[in-house]
Amino acid sequence: PVHIKQDNSTTDTTNGLLIENDGTGDAVAQFLLTGTKRVMMGIDNSDSDNFKIVQGVSDLGTADGLIMSIDSSRNPTFKGNVLISKATPTLTLQQTDSSSNHIEMKNSSGSVVGRLQYDTAGGNHMYLENRNAGNLVLETNDTARLTVDASGDIGIGTTSPATDVDLSRSAGYAEVNLSSFSTTAT
Repeated sequence: PVHIKQDNSTTDTTNGLLIENDGTGDAVAQFLLTGTKRVMMGIDNSDSDNFKIVQGVSDLGTADGLIMSIDSSRNPTFKGNVLISKATPTLTLQQTDSSSNHIEMKNSSGSVVGRLQYDTAGGNHMYLENRNAGNLVLETNDTARLTVDASGDIGIGTTSPATDVDLSRSAGYAEVNLSSFSTTAT
């Protein structure tokens, strides 16, 4: 085994492990379980010196093995699921491919359950989609404010709309303000 120790009593920044390539190749560190798994990380000289982590390939430039890439502006790109603070996700977010204009939410069995989409071709519309037969609920202050049920009925102030548009208020009267205007061409 190789053991690298830095004496913390000094501020010398040259201690530690330095991997350098002074030519056209990549500066990489490889981790290999013989015959089973290879993981590499390093600077990909052929791709604008992006820092990359790849798995199962023998070259940083092989897109099929990419796990993560960080460009010179520190923008990360991930391939696969991104897990934030939970060991076993019950829901994952995924952009289906680099040309996609939507993010899919998948359950633990891999089925798409929802989608957030921006459509520039259809007139710059934003879509929020529930792929199941459940409600779509908008909340503020941890309280349901607007509900669209599976049949398309809209509830404002209720999560169980009984008509096409159902307005409910816990105190006082539910109010609706309808305004119209016209313009006259001269």
